[in-house]
Amino acid sequence: MTGLSPARIRKWQERYNILRPTQAHNGYYYYDNDDLRVLLFIKNQLSNGKTLKELLNISREQVLNKNLYLHEFTQKELELINYISNYQYHEIQKHLDSIYKKSFLKWISEIRNLLILVGRAWEKNFLSVADEHSISNWIRSYIAKHLLKEMKFEKPVWLVCVFPGDTHELGAMLHFAKLLYYKVPAKFVGMLPKHELLREIRQNSYRKISISVVLPKKWKELENLRKEIQKISNAKVLFGGYGFKQTQKPKKTIKNIRT
Repeated sequence: MTGLSPARIRKWQERYNILRPTQAHNGYYYYDNDDLRVLLFIKNQLSNGKTLKELLNISREQVLNKNLYLHEFTQKELELINYISNYQYHEIQKHLDSIYKKSFLKWISEIRNLLILVGRAWEKNFLSVADEHSISNWIRSYIAKHLLKEMKFEKPVWLVCVFPGDTHELGAMLHFAKLLYYKVPAKFVGMLPKHELLREIRQNSYRKISISVVLPKKWKELENLRKEIQKISNAKVLFGGYGFKQTQKPKKTIKNIRT
């Protein structure tokens, strides 16, 4: 979730006392959401040219104070965050409905922007985990209601799913919505255990399979899943999503290029 190695996290924990994990009887350390926020803050600041020494002058309490990040949000974004934190989803609905009436594609784009905003707001401590889960579930039902108007229930040629074990389905759902807009017969199944996903693929003649990756994976994990699918299907396998963009593809060696 952070892109940081376990060794680096342990080093920062032991040397700088900036993380507060709980150690269980089994010896494992369990980190909470505040620890994740601290790690993401340090990582982002280091990538922006700050040194670790400079960052350690900032206390954990300061890092977790949302006022530190107010400048990162526009007034409109803060307004939307306020609606979410105060459970005023009817205001969110009015905003999205007004766009839906004008353009379906812009509506999809705006929902995607809203999901990104929710993630940023959670990361900066403007929204709690409960807030994030609540609005995500509301958005899911909101999208589903509108997609019923677009679905033709033809035999699907395109399967839309999520990488097994990754519970973040909304990005894949928006991709599915765009396929419906372009009149592509598609089927959305969300996240299935790998054996059930392979079973679904084996039993149906899909031409393309889109797999959403939200949590970053190792390139080998993606390739292994692709190979398993290609053993049972001639469908083209497509990966996408935030996690896929964060996954580092290994550089080809001269030997591999020649091969």
